Amino acid sequence: PMDTRRKLAENIVIIGGNSMLPGFTHRLQKELMELSLEDKYSKHMTITKFAFHKPSVKENYTAWLGGEVD
Repeated sequence: PMDTRRKLAENIVIIGGNSMLPGFTHRLQKELMELSLEDKYSKHMTITKFAFHKPSVKENYTAWLGGEVD
C-alpha cells in the first residue's frame, strides 16, 4: 500500500475565520515543526517544511460556500 501521510502532512489548507488572525500561520508552522521533531513522528516521517495553502476566496467564506453546494 502507498503511504501518503507525509505528503498530506506537508500540505495544509487553512480555512475559517480564525485563520485570518495576525500571526496564525506563523504560529501554526512553529508548533507543527516542534511536533514533527518528537520521536513518535520523526521515526516514521521526516518533515522539513510545511506548505500552507489558502482557498481562492476569503478564508471565512469557505465553510459557507461548502455548505451551500447541493
